[in-house]
This record gives sequence, C-alpha cells and structure tokens, in this order.
Amino acid sequence: MKGIATAIITLIMLQGAYGQPGAGTTVGLSDAAALGSGGQLIAYKHSKKGWIKVASLKPFGIQALRVDELAIMWPWKAVEWEAGLIQQGDDGYKEQGFHLGAGRSLGQTMHLNVRCVAYYRRTPNNDRSRCIPYADLNLLYKPMTDLTFGFRLINPTGSRLDEEPRTILYQGLCLGLAYQLHPTVTYWLEGHKQQGQVSTLHTGFRYQPFKTLGFRCGLSAQPLQPSIGLEGSIKRLQYAVSWQIHAKLGATSAMTLTYLIP
Repeated sequence: MKGIATAIITLIMLQGAYGQPGAGTTVGLSDAAALGSGGQLIAYKHSKKGWIKVASLKPFGIQALRVDELAIMWPWKAVEWEAGLIQQGDDGYKEQGFHLGAGRSLGQTMHLNVRCVAYYRRTPNNDRSRCIPYADLNLLYKPMTDLTFGFRLINPTGSRLDEEPRTILYQGLCLGLAYQLHPTVTYWLEGHKQQGQVSTLHTGFRYQPFKTLGFRCGLSAQPLQPSIGLEGSIKRLQYAVSWQIHAKLGATSAMTLTYLIP
C-alpha cells in the first residue's frame, strides 16, 4: 500500500509541477546554469567545439522526480550534431526521451537547432507506452554583438500518447532575450507558454568575475520562485550548481558537468 500511495503522490506532483506528460524530459530542463538564473529553456549559445554533458535535477528534493540527462555534441561540416538521453522517475514511474539534433548558423545573425525527440513512458502498473516522436526547434537572432533574441517551439504538431486530449505530450512556446550589460554581466528575460497553463516569466543575471567562478540569481513567476547558482570552468571542464525555491514544495537542486572535447 505504501508503494501505491507513493506512486499516486508522485503522479499528482508530476502533473502539478510539469503539467503535461513529457515535460520532465524536455531537453535542457536539468541544466543547472539556466535554473540558477530563473529557469531559461532557450539555448542562447552554441559551441563550435564538441562536448559531453551530464546533468541532474532533483525537484523538491524528491528522488522519484529526479531528472538525469546525458548528451554529446560534435561539429562536422559546419553542422553541430547532437544526441542525448533524458530520464525522469524511478522503477515505479519512468519517462524517457532520446533525441537527435542538428544545428547550424544561417548567415551572420541567425542560428537554428532542430531536434527529433522520441518519448517513452512506463506507469506504476507496468503499462508501457509506444515510442512517440516529436520536434523541438530553437532559433536565435543576434542583431548586435551584445543582444540575442531567442525562440523555442516544443512539440508543434501535438504528438500524444493516445486519442485522449489530456495525453498530449508537453507543448511549449518560449520567447526571450539575452543581453550582455558588461563583459562580466549578462541579463536574461524569457516567457513560457504551456498548453492549458498560465504563461510564466523567467528572468535572471549572471556575474562572472573570474573564469573559474561565476554567480547567478533569478526569479520565475506563476508561482514566484527565486533561484541562485554557481558556475565556472577549470581547463576543459565546466561546472554549474543551482537551487530554486518553491514556497510550498521546497527546493529544487541541479548540477551540470560539461567536458569540452579537444
């Protein structure tokens, strides 16, 4: 009975925290740097060097809601090729998303990244869903050196688990900007719209006085959640840790390690 009760509570919290199936396996959700500055979902930077990334997010300190991500990117012939696996949950309830993507610059001011994500779910009674694909688009426009506008559209075609409307996988629209106020200070402002949910606003700053140590702080609204984080790099290794506070559910923690491939 205790296991069943835990599973029910977990499912309820999943819906309350993320709203739709597949929200917990959104690419970039577990990124600690973004969480520390308010929870951005748009990737405002693209690397010309390959990397391997591992990330972990623990919402509200609950192990059953933990999100783990492993991803790799390798540039080849002016295209950034990317693959990754995201998993949320435990043996009782598990969601997984495997993604393949490609990104490249479109002229001097634009950059487009397109991913195909394959989603899979297993429920507490061991029901297994079919593997469901959906698209994930990230577009950047940089009209000037210090300013970048971002746009992200997740699951534009409304892929779903079955014919029930409530089983539509996470659909999200994100609009935002990143502005470098100073060589050591960057500001982000981002709005998210999720199907069937109120719009949310995410804003934050990064202060990077040293290469090995930087600080982030931010806020997300609806509900109001402050966040803080630390980040830096040591040779080829980049790190980030952050915490976000929910007034009723408690703290969400995240950690990300990225290794730049020589």
